[in-house]
Amino acid sequence: MAMLPSITMDHTRSNYTDFTTHNSGFGDTAFGALLRVYSDECQDWIFNLGCSVPTGDIFRESSTPTGSPTALPYPMRLGSGTFNARPGLTYRRFHDWYSWGAQFQTDLPIGKNYRGYSVGDEFRFNSWTSVLLTDNLSVSLRGEHLWRTEYDGQDPAANGTLISTNVEQFRGGYWYNLGLGAQYLYNGHYLNAEFVPTISQDLNGIQLETDYAFIASWSKSF
Repeated sequence: MAMLPSITMDHTRSNYTDFTTHNSGFGDTAFGALLRVYSDECQDWIFNLGCSVPTGDIFRESSTPTGSPTALPYPMRLGSGTFNARPGLTYRRFHDWYSWGAQFQTDLPIGKNYRGYSVGDEFRFNSWTSVLLTDNLSVSLRGEHLWRTEYDGQDPAANGTLISTNVEQFRGGYWYNLGLGAQYLYNGHYLNAEFVPTISQDLNGIQLETDYAFIASWSKSF
């Protein structure tokens, strides 16, 4: 899986003037496999074996109202800069007209990147229920617990005394997200859309809060 993130951030300075920074390009490339540990007619145990490769740019400068190029802060960087391990475990249970499941997933940086830091460890626990409305259409409800630790190390270009988005200790926290989704299956094509509002968040220090996310995907089975 490859991603092409495009990130825009609006800033307000202490003198109430505004400016905008932008960054786009390739993100980190992810690889993975699903290994079925146990399966029968009504349940699956699956081991998630994954990793990511640091193809995303983690150092880019942008013009600011000061006139001098400034390194973009941590939230605007396109990747982690490290190889990351992403092991996880999934359980799914099937019934005639509904199914449910749970998943524990991690994202663990290996070492530090060439800028001298590593992003925080990430741990996700998801549980969900999906209800079949017709032979091809279902709706789902998902709850997600998300934990992130602070960054380890520091980029020499990050001056934490100027902006909070460059403070490594302000990158961790806890989030609880609720996913409201719909899935449609037609001739082997699988369409999925989900609206994900953040219900609760407890952030370490001054950070950008999350309001909501929208996720859409298409897949084809052979």
